Amino acid sequence: MAWRTCVFLLYVTAVLADGDWLEVEIEQGPVRGRKHRGGDLYTFYNIPYATGPSGEDRFKPPLPPPTWTEPFNATAEKIIICPQNSLIFGLFPNILDVKEDCLVANVFVPVTTEKDLSVFVYVHGGGFSTGFGNLYQGTQFVGAKKDFIMVTFNYRLGVHGFLCLGTEDVPGNAGMKDQVELLRWVQKNIASFGGNPNDVTLVGSSAGSASVELIMLSKSAENLFHRVIPESAGSLSAFTVQRDPLDNAKTFAKKLNELASVDEINSLEQFYKTASIDALTAEPFDDRTDSSLLFSSCVERNTNGAFLTESPLSILKKADLLVESGHNQVYLYEYVFVDKYTPVVPHTDDVRGADHCAQSFAWMDPLISWFPQTPEYRKMRATVREIWHNFMKTGKPVPVGSSLPEWPALGVAGSPHMVLNETLQLYGALLPERKRLWEGIYEKHYRDSIPPGNDV
Repeated sequence: MAWRTCVFLLYVTAVLADGDWLEVEIEQGPVRGRKHRGGDLYTFYNIPYATGPSGEDRFKPPLPPPTWTEPFNATAEKIIICPQNSLIFGLFPNILDVKEDCLVANVFVPVTTEKDLSVFVYVHGGGFSTGFGNLYQGTQFVGAKKDFIMVTFNYRLGVHGFLCLGTEDVPGNAGMKDQVELLRWVQKNIASFGGNPNDVTLVGSSAGSASVELIMLSKSAENLFHRVIPESAGSLSAFTVQRDPLDNAKTFAKKLNELASVDEINSLEQFYKTASIDALTAEPFDDRTDSSLLFSSCVERNTNGAFLTESPLSILKKADLLVESGHNQVYLYEYVFVDKYTPVVPHTDDVRGADHCAQSFAWMDPLISWFPQTPEYRKMRATVREIWHNFMKTGKPVPVGSSLPEWPALGVAGSPHMVLNETLQLYGALLPERKRLWEGIYEKHYRDSIPPGNDV
């Protein structure tokens, strides 16, 4: 990944007299954050990093963010989230504020006099259809280390973010273009918070992990980040890219309105452009049985501003896959830790295994903690945070001088990998039999994505 040489923004901070506030000057104007109740960091919530287009333009790429002259109060009690069909509303009914213009960032800054801090940008998961940036935070992580800044954010979801018709008004991948715009915002503004725009680690879990890998493959995101940690999904996951987005769009339109005219592209587009956001998010669309999603990223027509114009598999094949194309600092791991609070695997009596995104939950702090922690789990959390922190700061999960076992980079043969458990152990190739099985399946049965055209 090429490093970007850029002129740093002037770093301006003004701590108010009582020390409980921090005011910084970003490109849009002054922003005021508050010291976290833990006392080791300042929090800035709901900063607009872009403007979400509205009305019949709602599926277009993000617009420039608003500007202001008076200090923007980034301490709002309510959490802004994007429109979605989710049980989350029932969990947090009094603190969520659903807005169509929902493109906001949250910045967590340690209390320190140091400058040029590393930057940790987290992409939330949720099947490209639910979730929000502030559901999981890193306040303990940031406050304890005091040498990096964390950024979380929202991006458009479901139909709102991933309807893909291939037309000028609905080109596709609006949610992915939001994510790239956030990275551009970080490049322009993070120095004002004390961060280094040339030291950005991009992290994601589940659909956020798939997003991170897609961003790695997109030319639109070149030079916007420098290291990545994908957690529990990838660009080749079955749900990551829609194979036939036009068919998906027609299927969902008929589900919303059996009388809707969807056989002609202009009628289909007009249906979605004029439907209310409430109507578009009233129905869930996660009932598929083939592990795919009705709305996720898509391969777009090769037009100006496109995020992805080839399938991930095609791009990876042209690059001879990551390691073979010269990316010699790839580190592979398998997270296997379980304890007595780990759920039993369905259809078994007492078998426990690390669940989806278990390693993500180990480093992050949920908005509300709902399960107890054993001493073994707290130790595992500390280890994961140390590894992630090492990689963020040095590009290596186990740098020279660490007390952790040596962890070499991945070779062309797919070895080695580190097993993350109470005791870390280095092994050879990860699940080689499964790898060969899936390579055979992809070779014989993979169906490439169909970019939408101008007609149906």
